[in-house]
Amino acid sequence: EMEMIRSLDGGLAQNVTVASVVAPAGLLRAGWISTSHSSIVALSTSPSSPVLLASAYAPWEGVDGYNEAARRSKTRVFVIRSFDEGRTWHYLSTVAWDPVNATVAEDHSADCEVNGMCDGFDEAALSVAGPIGFGTAASTVVCIMRSGGPLYRSVSIDFGATWSSPVVIAPHGVSPQAVHMNSGVLAVVYGRPDNCAYSHPPVSHTEKLPACAP
Repeated sequence: EMEMIRSLDGGLAQNVTVASVVAPAGLLRAGWISTSHSSIVALSTSPSSPVLLASAYAPWEGVDGYNEAARRSKTRVFVIRSFDEGRTWHYLSTVAWDPVNATVAEDHSADCEVNGMCDGFDEAALSVAGPIGFGTAASTVVCIMRSGGPLYRSVSIDFGATWSSPVVIAPHGVSPQAVHMNSGVLAVVYGRPDNCAYSHPPVSHTEKLPACAP
């Protein structure tokens, strides 16, 4: 289960409800699924069949790598989907995961937050590119993810069912947020140790985003 905050007046009034999450046993075994620093996007806004997609992260026990230095399992980013305005969510697919066990950062320093990936993938922002609605081939979902080191990007061209291999788009970054503007430009912001922002023309699943200069 997870808390859902709803508003029908632009955020002036909020209603907190409890939503149910249906996921594979391997994800539930850890006892927690986090949606902190994550996002929800609409794949369809039809009143008769609204479809929502949300990012989340958790360790898949026995599959994802283990961070021995931090004494915890690495986490994976996955997406959950709702057909009932967020009351019930079902696991749809994994965006990115890391099966490699870690003892130190990739450059053998003690600071994996800046110098290497030791946490797996977490804190994922979603953004929909192209027309909204099932059956529209131009629709694409972009996912920007933290890793405890570099910032990664993955792209789905089938409404979140499958994802491209993650690619590095910046040497570091936490709590990313992404949005496609009406012009088609993808705008991304993220933090630590600086506050960074960049924009990019309309993306395809083969393009690589440029790194942000602090």
